[in-house]
Amino acid sequence: MTRFISLIIYFGVALVSVSSYAQDNARVITLSPHLAELVHDAGAGNKLVGVIRGSNYPVRVLKIPAIGDASAIDIELIVKLKPDYIFAWEGGNRFGDIQKLQAMGFHVKLFSTSSIYDVPNQIREIGTLLGTSELALVKAKQLENELLELRDLYRGDMEKRVFLRIWNRPVFTVGGESAINDILQICHASNVFQAYPFVAGPIVTEDILLAEIDLTVNFHPVSVESIFLEQFLKMDHRRVINYDPDILTRSTARTILEISNFCELIRS
Repeated sequence: MTRFISLIIYFGVALVSVSSYAQDNARVITLSPHLAELVHDAGAGNKLVGVIRGSNYPVRVLKIPAIGDASAIDIELIVKLKPDYIFAWEGGNRFGDIQKLQAMGFHVKLFSTSSIYDVPNQIREIGTLLGTSELALVKAKQLENELLELRDLYRGDMEKRVFLRIWNRPVFTVGGESAINDILQICHASNVFQAYPFVAGPIVTEDILLAEIDLTVNFHPVSVESIFLEQFLKMDHRRVINYDPDILTRSTARTILEISNFCELIRS
């Protein structure tokens, strides 16, 4: 009986050791720039072996092999990189690509961010999967504290109505399903097109002309073709500002740490 118990303990310890080794040596590919950032946020950047084209933060990801872009992924290269995990963006990556990878036996983990408050939990989850739980827990807690401090900071100010323009030919805006709406709420501002049932989508000029806009935030350089619209958006002392889209649209630790600066800018 004693020998049996000893064997159970031995094999239990062995299984834990194998699991720990697998986590420490995990190889991961990310199919979205924001997922590459989240892996770094969780303290597991050294486990990245492949990223999607457009991944540019932190700078070290520029040296990691690109396995394709939003329109096509390089299956042959993915096979060569031998990932233990492939992190995909639910709703952002092509469903056919995800199905194909799953059918080939790859462990595809889907991430979906509908709220900025999802970010700390996603960092914890990535840390658990990749064996960096302690680092991930510290970062997640820091971000949760930051969000708590920001939540009541701008209440009481007059609410600003904001038009978020992420593309200009055609004009694309942010709808009600984007995590950016949480950021605007923290800043005591609102998205004039929050009622639109999408994360991001096209908007017609007529709707822009009818909207009561206090401030326009451009996430893309303005084209000369839309000069009439630019003049309208600046009428009656309305403000137009330009902002780095990567910071606010990716929903990562960097996004949360930038909220205070963004709030100060749109409320100034």
